[in-house]
Amino acid sequence: MSEPRISQSDAELRSHVVRVLETQYEVEKEIGRGGMGIVYKGRDKRLKRPVAIKLLPPELAFRSEIRSRFLREAEMAAQLSHPHIVPIYSVDEREGLVYFVMALVEGENLATRLQRGPIAPDESRRILREVGDALAYAHAQNTVHRDIKPDNILIDGTTGRTMVTDFGIARAVTEGAEQKLTGTGIAIGTPAFMSPEQSAGEREIDGRTDLYSLGVVAYQMLCGQLPFNATSTPALLVKHLSERPVPIDQRALVPPDLARAVMCCLEKNPDDRFPDAKAFVEALDTGRVPTRASTGAVPAYLAGAPAPAGAGWSPAASSAPPASAAASGEPTLEELQRWNAPEVVDFRRRIGPFLFVTGALVLVNLVGGPNFTFVSAFWAISIAYKYAKLWSDGFDWRDVFRQPRDKILVDVAAETLDDARAIFNKEKRAEVRERERQRRLSQGTSPIPGAGGAAGGVASLAALGSGPYAATARQAQLDAGEVERLMQGIPAADRARLPDVVPSARNLAEKVTGIALALTALDREAGTASVVAIEKEIATLEAQANPLDRAASETRVRRLATLKRTRRAAADAEGKRTELRARLESCAIALQNMKLDLLRLQAGAETWQHVTSVAMKAMELAREVDAQVYAGDEVARLQRPAPRG
Repeated sequence: MSEPRISQSDAELRSHVVRVLETQYEVEKEIGRGGMGIVYKGRDKRLKRPVAIKLLPPELAFRSEIRSRFLREAEMAAQLSHPHIVPIYSVDEREGLVYFVMALVEGENLATRLQRGPIAPDESRRILREVGDALAYAHAQNTVHRDIKPDNILIDGTTGRTMVTDFGIARAVTEGAEQKLTGTGIAIGTPAFMSPEQSAGEREIDGRTDLYSLGVVAYQMLCGQLPFNATSTPALLVKHLSERPVPIDQRALVPPDLARAVMCCLEKNPDDRFPDAKAFVEALDTGRVPTRASTGAVPAYLAGAPAPAGAGWSPAASSAPPASAAASGEPTLEELQRWNAPEVVDFRRRIGPFLFVTGALVLVNLVGGPNFTFVSAFWAISIAYKYAKLWSDGFDWRDVFRQPRDKILVDVAAETLDDARAIFNKEKRAEVRERERQRRLSQGTSPIPGAGGAAGGVASLAALGSGPYAATARQAQLDAGEVERLMQGIPAADRARLPDVVPSARNLAEKVTGIALALTALDREAGTASVVAIEKEIATLEAQANPLDRAASETRVRRLATLKRTRRAAADAEGKRTELRARLESCAIALQNMKLDLLRLQAGAETWQHVTSVAMKAMELAREVDAQVYAGDEVARLQRPAPRG
């Protein structure tokens, strides 16, 4: 294990630790650190044995509620005596230091071992069995670890024995605080290994949460990768709450019984996992995986078959429309180009007033008013002439009314009839609203200036292509759709209290797409003016200074002034790109947080007041974005290099 890098503050802390503990221990070097503590290698002066001294981080130790919980949990962990649990020798608090002293395991942790790649199934089975033994013993003593991960699983360098450390420390930090510690910059728990019930914020959890975390560790050991990956903590927690991992046997060559045992640990519902760690160890020894408690049968994917399409839900799957809907509801890139052709847009602007005025004149005539229908007749001739020109250019009524190519005129007529009936029928009105909402989602416009113009939604995503920001924009659209789906599953009373959630989600998704487009434009413009090339030309011109050649000097000075303006614009553009990238990430994470909070609300681990607050903050964030996108457009314009001469 490499020695951590020491800063001035770290050196001061170590000096303080040495001074406080010097009567009992020789404090040597720092051998590890994380969100839950700092570990020093030391030596017990009286007993002449090596020890590890774990210190609660100072930013947590000053909080009395965390300090008292830490000491209490460490004292309980010190009572655990098992061959595969690192023994704790003492627990104490002195001069602002909160620490415990434990046995020093010379070797490496499992995280370091995994950096070299997957672990063979037989070796993985042995490690899992030993960790399972430790958990079974601890759970029998009413102690839940809550933070099983590779960093907390140590491998003795001499014997190869596996030992678990840090029992109860995660609970000491999370439950000792009145509020979550996100404000301190400390990561509570490890999102990559957290169980669904931990991700949902449930207080009452049992040993089965450790089994889920151990299942994630096992998956990584066997496959060389985690079952879930995401770009942010909220997105990762959502995956743990909702997505079904790819079966192990589809990623690695693993004995079927071992694969089934690990996948059983990864069940979302604790009742569907092993009832306890002892049962997990028995399954590893015998190869017999118990049936699911909730159904009484082993699912197909546990039996070694591929996971069925409906087994488990994933945001991507639930948000994506079915194939038939995609074919009829989402426009293709070719259709978008036809719908937004300048001549079609111009005709659409003209036909709107014509239809409105004609309808009004017909109504006036029906109620006995003056007959001015001849006006619309002459107007219709002009409209027909312009439509004939469109027809000759290859366009038709589908392009004018933004209809897919497979749409027939009868469909449009039926929709028009539905619109008329909706005036007098409340239920029909709701159907029409939903139809239009879905249409706007698939072919709507982007409200962000300079971020898509008339072609938003799918058009904007199509414009991004496979660029560096496309994946973020597409995920934002999926997240917004999932927020709407989750809202439908919330009780009506709570849903009525959350009127801003869905609009906020839609708005954020639009902003993400808009920022992605703005960044794409800025990157494209940046490619036309290389800062390196500009600097090189400036240096060349400055080296050519010749006061005797007056005409050439004037030309050179003018060119230098132009180049320096371009250089300033390029530097300004880079600053704007940095700001926009930060906003892109903020909006995407805010949208993921909304989705995570709705999942927690459904699980009863969150309040509707909190979700409302998150939605309001999302609205504020979306409003802040507009000005930056305007600025991004302006900088892109300024960054265009001036012509020579």
